Amino acid sequence: MIKEFEFFHGLVFARILHGSQRPISIETYPTSSNSSYIVNGNVGLYIKYSSKRMTPWRFSFKKEHQDEMTSMQEKLKDVFLVLVCNDDGIVCLSYDELK
Repeated sequence: MIKEFEFFHGLVFARILHGSQRPISIETYPTSSNSSYIVNGNVGLYIKYSSKRMTPWRFSFKKEHQDEMTSMQEKLKDVFLVLVCNDDGIVCLSYDELK
């Protein structure tokens, strides 16, 4: 059975892969969450999704989520928050835009 987060995270990865003109590497960020990834060794992605069918979409940001993104920002060149709004679209914010 496909887990819900796998479905939404897969959408993000497909967009990245199909939108790139060069090879892409994606690995998990070393935490216990299923939300963080490293792209090409120096770009962090933190993915959150809402399975709600229509707007307004809501996303929770617990302290542990914020701490994880801060840790990524300290270790990687760039960090982006990717918000997947069910099948309606994706929003991508830089760490600075989020803060």
